[in-house]
Amino acid sequence: MIAPARIACVLALCLALPAAAERAPFSSGTARVLPAGRVETGIFQPTRWGLPTKAEVELSLHPLLFFVMPNLTAKIGLGRARSLELATTQGLVYPTPLLRLLAREGTGGVLPPDAKVPHLIAWECALLASRRLPRDHLVTVSVASTLGVRFGESDWPTIDLPLAYTRTAAFQRWLSARYGLDLDGRLAGGLHYFLDVDLHLLPFARGSVAVEHAGMLSWRRRTGGFAIHAGYKLVVGEYPFGWQVHVLPLVDLSWAWN
Repeated sequence: MIAPARIACVLALCLALPAAAERAPFSSGTARVLPAGRVETGIFQPTRWGLPTKAEVELSLHPLLFFVMPNLTAKIGLGRARSLELATTQGLVYPTPLLRLLAREGTGGVLPPDAKVPHLIAWECALLASRRLPRDHLVTVSVASTLGVRFGESDWPTIDLPLAYTRTAAFQRWLSARYGLDLDGRLAGGLHYFLDVDLHLLPFARGSVAVEHAGMLSWRRRTGGFAIHAGYKLVVGEYPFGWQVHVLPLVDLSWAWN
């Protein structure tokens, strides 16, 4: 059983680790790019902004974590290839300040207080392809890799907790990869659903594979300016000490404006 305080710290750590397309609202996990000038934000989701340019580009960052974990991601629409909408995401994150804050004893401590966390930079590159299905459904396939680079003396253990272990593996062992399959759409009225499966491969880590599955229902206001999300996250992963299974709740609120 994971203590609530540790869950909160892990979620904070994972929020900002990096996460022609048709322009569409509430489309963070697809190849669709926000319309120019539209802004979306949430409690646990990043703030996203569709740039007012001819090119299809949106920028996203986690503002609450930015000062302890600088992060920035750009999604760029690549156009259409047959029936597919294509996009790429390029993200940078500097997690060192937050990791050092979490190196302490007691509540909020995830790393030992004597851990030596070097300067770390992660670059995530992803390719997304989305295809519209009948009756307002959309399927998205994604392939991503994360390259972690460190500078200075390093002596800190792996964070053997769900979500955190896979998202910090590149900092420990340079490289990680993720393959995803998402399905989302409208059920009726303002009620929408989201399902996904992600395979994480950690080629140089002692725990080398993890599978994450999420299921979520969302209610969206017809004007498109507000949404409520609730669901779960299932994590089945191999850690340095063996296999573990975890189920975590997902709850969020989203706002948007033009």
